[in-house]
Amino acid sequence: MKKYTLFLIRFLMIGALLTNCQNQNATDEHGHEYHDSHDAENTIVHLTKAQEEAIQLQLGQIEMRAISSSIDVTGKLDTYARDRARISPLMSGIVQEIRVKEGDYVNKGQTLFVLVNPQIIEEQQRYNQLHKSLTFLKQEYERSKKLFDNEVSSEKSYQKAQADYNIAKAEYEGLEKKLQLLGFNTAQVKAGNLSSTMSIQSPISGFINEVHINLGQFVDDKDQLVSITDNKKVHADFMVYESDFPKVQNGQVLEFTISGQPTKTYQAKVSSIGQNLEDNTRAVHIHASISTPDVHLIPGMYISGRLLIDNVNVPALPRTSIVTNEQKSFIFIKEKEAESYHYRMVEVQIGIEDKNYIEVILPSDISTDTEIVTYGAYFLEADLNRDDFEDHDH
Repeated sequence: MKKYTLFLIRFLMIGALLTNCQNQNATDEHGHEYHDSHDAENTIVHLTKAQEEAIQLQLGQIEMRAISSSIDVTGKLDTYARDRARISPLMSGIVQEIRVKEGDYVNKGQTLFVLVNPQIIEEQQRYNQLHKSLTFLKQEYERSKKLFDNEVSSEKSYQKAQADYNIAKAEYEGLEKKLQLLGFNTAQVKAGNLSSTMSIQSPISGFINEVHINLGQFVDDKDQLVSITDNKKVHADFMVYESDFPKVQNGQVLEFTISGQPTKTYQAKVSSIGQNLEDNTRAVHIHASISTPDVHLIPGMYISGRLLIDNVNVPALPRTSIVTNEQKSFIFIKEKEAESYHYRMVEVQIGIEDKNYIEVILPSDISTDTEIVTYGAYFLEADLNRDDFEDHDH
């Protein structure tokens, strides 16, 4: 509100200054009144040095600049499925220990919680027994084979020894893999060091989002107990409508902001383009990798921004050079008049634009080295409009 008030005061003061200077020149040497030296279409503005300083008028020339056209997009931050985990135990049990809480960062392989189950002891005992008996069964099998080869024992005795060994070996290897999946050191189990607890470890590094367990709680292998997300791998997931989809390519730059920090701009590059058009929105999902990860970026945040489609060199002027009237675009050029200068409003064609510059196509009769008002055009247009109002009033 304060900035708006200051702007309004400044505008009124400038308007008064312009009016005062024009009133001083409003009569000729014979005392006759006339309007400012505008052409038939009222496109000429005369300014004194004091007026130019009052509106902080700046001049420049059209120049070639690299401008990117863009598509406005919205979406949210997300992570890929490979960077999210929901933890369930491989075996049921009672929660004996919980080592994490929401918001904690964990590394891959770190223990999340510990379960206790008597069945775990039985599995280890069976494995230990198989380990010991397997040596004997292997020796028996090799002895029976040798005897059978020498035609000393029957084929039936040999086949039984072979079957006993293979069955025990398969059970042993399967149980070993199961214990390893449960997090047990099978070398310790072979040595007789058995444990009644089972440690559940994190399959990825990331932040703990949810913990759905309590001490003493019985949990089943179907229960999802902990969820983890690797926020360091967060990416921008935004939507592009059907009409703009052909313009999107991998590697294009996305500039976006989040609702909590509207003044800070982030950049990302398109990394994958969806190939499925959603029926309800007629839009396609586009994924972009964020150039500089930030701890303040977390999955679920809504984003808005623009996708830079291409980067071309075009003749351009600052956006402050352009004024619009009835959907037409104009600039003011500086022209010499006898011993002084005036500013003439000229219609131009505009093209692609970015935050600061806009493509401008000058009329064929205006050279590229013409001096153009780059700041202050708004005040010159306001003066022309005021003169038009006064002419109609008379």
